[in-house]
Amino acid sequence: MKLKFFFLYLLLFTSSVFAGGPYVSDLVGHTGSAAHWPYDIVGKTWVIHWKYDSGPLTSGGPVNIDNATAIRDWVRPLFDTWKNVTLDLPSGEHVSTVAIKFVEDGPIGYDITKENHETFTKTPKPGDPILPTVVIFDADGSITADYMQDKTKRNSIAGLGQPFVDSSGVLIQRGFIILNGRMIDGVYKADGNDDTNNGEFVQNPSASNQAEVKKRFQAVILHELGHLLNLDHAQVNLDIVMNCSLGSCDQPEAVPTLFPNLKVTDQFTPHRDDKVALSLLYPTQAFNSKFCRVTGEIVNKDGKGMQGVNVIASSTDDAVRDARAMVSGVYYAPETEDGHYVLAGLVPNQDYEISFEPLSKYYNDKPASGFQPLGPTSPVGFTPGVISAADGTQTVRCSQGGQTIAMPAFTVDITQPSTGESPPEGGDDGSAATGKGWWCSLNRNQTGNVYDALVWMGMMVFGIISLHRIKRKL
Repeated sequence: MKLKFFFLYLLLFTSSVFAGGPYVSDLVGHTGSAAHWPYDIVGKTWVIHWKYDSGPLTSGGPVNIDNATAIRDWVRPLFDTWKNVTLDLPSGEHVSTVAIKFVEDGPIGYDITKENHETFTKTPKPGDPILPTVVIFDADGSITADYMQDKTKRNSIAGLGQPFVDSSGVLIQRGFIILNGRMIDGVYKADGNDDTNNGEFVQNPSASNQAEVKKRFQAVILHELGHLLNLDHAQVNLDIVMNCSLGSCDQPEAVPTLFPNLKVTDQFTPHRDDKVALSLLYPTQAFNSKFCRVTGEIVNKDGKGMQGVNVIASSTDDAVRDARAMVSGVYYAPETEDGHYVLAGLVPNQDYEISFEPLSKYYNDKPASGFQPLGPTSPVGFTPGVISAADGTQTVRCSQGGQTIAMPAFTVDITQPSTGESPPEGGDDGSAATGKGWWCSLNRNQTGNVYDALVWMGMMVFGIISLHRIKRKL
């Protein structure tokens, strides 16, 4: 059995997008299920235990963040943000839609460093003890550089993370997140190296602009916690988002947290797309009973399922705030003839347009790219459009919560030339002066045999999916 090896990382540059849905699906049993954390039947919640490094977040630079401050003010609130997700109904009701529980088990008891980080970051082998999920503070960027085997990455990777999936292919056992404090305090030349990529979040960081630094770094933390929970990237409102940059965005509310670039400071507030994606993975009973969903399939001209098409449900009343997306076929392994999608969290008695579009080819033109399940090989060259309902109407509407609207299979023929506008491409050049965004990339590097302990590495500003041993280059 052969699987793909994906390499995904986020850097502090600005570029383009991926798409919604689960980041890791069952690649062992091929059940069409997303990977998830353990479920507590008694508490009716999915539970994530975590511990944290006992060292400081930064190394005493202009923005000094000790261990207690980092946990209390920078990290813990972001766990709570995902735990407390709600969706609103027109009645004004705030519905709790996510059934997850984060259990903080305290500090590891020592400073995790370049010399000992592999205790938590190395790929586990069959029979290895199950270690705790841990938040690691990399005050000087040395852990990041060692993990990446490239010292320059400490100036461009603000963090990285990895959840490990067990041999079932669907249960996440544990994971880690590394937070690169070097990106916060701007100490990028203090060790005498001639690193010229100034990677700090705010130019000339100081105590006076610590609030801005904190907001930007918290946006990254929340983004990566989303990946730790098994959320993929998000491509909604692409035409608006790609015209945004830090300090300049006409509609900051359009940018989802799981967008792979830091476009607006307030990305630590989840968009509805983020909330719906998480609710679909870890739903409360209220989410399933009070909201509706749309299901359908994208097929090619031969009638076979087509993976890698971005499908979006957007409210006709507020398409910017009330939109959610999923990539067709994301519940299955790459190169599976499956094009199904699920768009959840629709409000009853509200009209929604179901549209489709290519995933932005900006990443596909780069050496690496990234969204599930196909990455750079996702179909392009077709015109975005609207999927009509079974009765031929251009919108869909459910009458009460709990309903599922089945859309007809829709054919996307990529052999025909595009006659319309594709989603906007490009973005800032990522220069030290202006490009303080995230750059994500998914490399299809290598294939091999399935590892007994399947691994997927999420991201913080770097992530890896490792599903097996590496044996040959693609």
